[in-house]
Amino acid sequence: MLQRVRSFFVRESMCCNCQFTGEIRMLPCPEDGMLHLCRRCFDAEIDFRARKNRTHNAVYDLPAWESLERA
Repeated sequence: MLQRVRSFFVRESMCCNCQFTGEIRMLPCPEDGMLHLCRRCFDAEIDFRARKNRTHNAVYDLPAWESLERA
């Protein structure tokens, strides 16, 4: 099954960022979005969100990998 993500089509079990096809989890985004990420890209996204929370007083959610639903 294909899904439109970031203006291109990817398989549902493929990472949105690096196109890895192993274990993929779905990370919710603001405004009803969803990122399909592998563990490495998930860690990078959480680091980015944590930095934004500290430096820009943002309120990004920082869920644990284990709490996310598998794609």
